[in-house]
Amino acid sequence: MSKKSTDKLDVFTRKIVKELPEEKVSLSFSKNVMASINALEVNETKVYKPLISKKVWFVIISSFIGLIIYGWKLIPEDQEGYLSEMSNINIGDILNYSPFDLNFKVSNITVYSFVFLALMISIQIIYFKHRIDKQYE
Repeated sequence: MSKKSTDKLDVFTRKIVKELPEEKVSLSFSKNVMASINALEVNETKVYKPLISKKVWFVIISSFIGLIIYGWKLIPEDQEGYLSEMSNINIGDILNYSPFDLNFKVSNITVYSFVFLALMISIQIIYFKHRIDKQYE
């Protein structure tokens, strides 16, 4: 807006405000406000509820320990382990893409970390999708 139109608007607004009668507040204004506040329903405070309960933590930890013990019992004593064969993974054979020579080795830690990362990301996606869907119901 230009300065001229702003000045006209300012003059008009001042004129209208001067013509308005003064409003008087009733004597029971505070009492009425407090009565309306007291009439409102008081929301209960939310009690902290853990995301994963103690029972679920117990089940998760017990299952994890049980799986470790079960896997340990399955390995014959004369064998190194099932995962020792995966120490020299050839990515070129897995991809089977002949124009490029992708012949390099990946350590076990790298493979395990990517598998664990994929697992954790998928769990988070499922969890947050469920939580967002629940929030907008």
